[in-house]
Amino acid sequence: MKNASYSGTDKPYLDEIDVNTYTSDTAEYAAMKAGAKGSGSVDVGYIPSQDLPKYNASNVDAGNPLTKAGYYLTSPQYTDEFSYYYLNDANTSVGAMFKQPYFIKALQDTVDQQGIINGVAKGWGYQTNSLIPNLPTGNVLSPTLKSYTATYSTSQAKSILAANGWDTSTTPATCTKPGTGSGECGAGVKAGQKAQFNFLYGTGGQSVLTEVQALKSDAAQAGIDINLQGQTYDAISNYMVACSASEPSGCQWQAIQYGSWIYSPDPTGDGFLATGSGNNIMSFSDSKMDQLIYNTTTQSGDAAMEAYEDYSLTAAVPLIFTPNFSNSMVSPEVANGLVVDKGSAFADSDFEAWYWTK
Repeated sequence: MKNASYSGTDKPYLDEIDVNTYTSDTAEYAAMKAGAKGSGSVDVGYIPSQDLPKYNASNVDAGNPLTKAGYYLTSPQYTDEFSYYYLNDANTSVGAMFKQPYFIKALQDTVDQQGIINGVAKGWGYQTNSLIPNLPTGNVLSPTLKSYTATYSTSQAKSILAANGWDTSTTPATCTKPGTGSGECGAGVKAGQKAQFNFLYGTGGQSVLTEVQALKSDAAQAGIDINLQGQTYDAISNYMVACSASEPSGCQWQAIQYGSWIYSPDPTGDGFLATGSGNNIMSFSDSKMDQLIYNTTTQSGDAAMEAYEDYSLTAAVPLIFTPNFSNSMVSPEVANGLVVDKGSAFADSDFEAWYWTK
């Protein structure tokens, strides 16, 4: 509702904005098909990824399936974020495996980000390479990070595992050379350990299901077995806590896909990767990383940030990067005649700037 007492200059045009919730993306899509403005349906919403037209940079509205229903597609807006899924370093079954830098590298190499962008998002996305988003422009990027691109090669991933003590002749691969020496599986990884883990993902959207099925299929080619377990996002949120000696049940989760990390204007990693921080549900702990994060908050200039970035590319950070998609909150289907703001890099919208032209 309008605030009649507001004394600022950016007064809203609309009397009110009503937010509707739906049980799935297909349910919202069905409501939008009923037609925009004046029909009691949806005036601003999003089209499920599986129903998007192929992205056309010269005409983003080309192929819009809701044109006849009275909508236009807006240009893609990318938030200052990176997308990923969590790995639990403290899980008693697979945590030791997740702490191995080579295993993180191998698992990352099985993610076909461009294939997911082209297939799931119809081109409305871009690859995530690191902890620092390369889009939108403006973040401090080290020379190493500017030239770095995440690779996709299931054969390379399989070779990495084989070179570190795993029998990859079957899926899941098996650790046959335990130990901390060259060519061995690494600290805490026991003989007979299977390269497999449980993966929680949110239900309710076909695009998410398609994406995680692709992750599973590609990982299997390298000898890694991902056991997909779909639950509602509300249910998954109950698992998203760091492990505690007094609450051992918190250590049950192994991998979770749940949203993305959106930065404030200072992307230092503080509060996300620092040992013991509230958002560090992965129980990740690396003394060098802690020092580098501290340096970014206490030292001026770009050098500290660049050192943090470069180290993050080689550390066993328990995150597997996945593509960033266009933010549906600021790249939506909009009713003809309604003008919306372009949104910000932090997934915000200035609703006071929305207005009808007719």
